[in-house]
Amino acid sequence: MSYEELSWKSRDGVSIYGCRWMPEGEPVAAVGIVHGLGEHCGAYAHVASFFTERGFAVIAFDQRGHGRTEGRRGDCPGYDALLEPVERIVEDMQRRWPGLPRFLFCHSMGGNVALNFMLRRRPPLAGAVVAGPWLKLAPAPPPAKLLWGRLRERMQPGYRLVGANRRGTSDPDMQRRYDEDPLRHGRITLRTFAAVSQAGRWALSHAPELSVPLLLMHGGSDRITSPRASRRFAQRAGERCSYREWPGFRHELHAEAGRQEVLACAADWMLGRCGNS
Repeated sequence: MSYEELSWKSRDGVSIYGCRWMPEGEPVAAVGIVHGLGEHCGAYAHVASFFTERGFAVIAFDQRGHGRTEGRRGDCPGYDALLEPVERIVEDMQRRWPGLPRFLFCHSMGGNVALNFMLRRRPPLAGAVVAGPWLKLAPAPPPAKLLWGRLRERMQPGYRLVGANRRGTSDPDMQRRYDEDPLRHGRITLRTFAAVSQAGRWALSHAPELSVPLLLMHGGSDRITSPRASRRFAQRAGERCSYREWPGFRHELHAEAGRQEVLACAADWMLGRCGNS
């Protein structure tokens, strides 16, 4: 596996950090990774290694307000700015590997962004794997906390709500990695929280319009995002969407103790779609 760092400027001039992992030999397909809240693309190196061993070329980026991408942590000026880098990596996959099937692999807030991207832009993808998407939270933040957040943001622009972190996985080694990772954070500004929450509700209401084949997965013991909302999305999306729930698994399926089985399920589903693209 080879590794390459990338960077580009967003439409409003912010420097976006990204990277590529390439398999040995010619790739059989390409997959773009869209990470969740508080993460960064480097935290998916083990996912990229798994996929490249199976012949995938992998591209990823740090979302606005995350990792090595510029900007205040957990903040984004608007929802369209979250969609823009996804559009960029899809275009990059199409340009670099024009004859290969192209996929997305997305988690949590990244799943929210990817579902909205697919519903709003209808990109030329062979499929997408979305795990634990932020359609609704489980449980929703207390109204008093949101009210206090609104008041604080008026008095102190940029005030950030503190989010979840180590609860996402039961794997002690992954919890240790989280604690030692200086690029991880658990913060989100109120305006970004509101935009992503609204986009989750929008995706649920527009699920029947899904045009890209989707494997939607959720941990049965997820206490961060709602498995019920994912089940509802799958039901509304119909035959375009395959749904799998993992009993006993927490929020971060790609980081749980049984992640090898999860990643194998994702890789097999994508490889199975390569002949249909």
